[in-house]
Amino acid sequence: MSTNMNTKATSKAVLVLVPRPVVEVMDRCVKRLDLDRSKFIRAAIREKLQRDGAVSEN
Repeated sequence: MSTNMNTKATSKAVLVLVPRPVVEVMDRCVKRLDLDRSKFIRAAIREKLQRDGAVSEN
């Protein structure tokens, strides 16, 4: 799974409802890591999929 260019042509938007307290913690992490929410969420999904063996680490 590539972490490079994510464009409308190569991606699909997914609406996810997240509890406000989780968003508040996520926003603190995003700021500390110098990311944006989308990058943070994509990285979290990628990490979980890799941990579960669903995708390779590349």
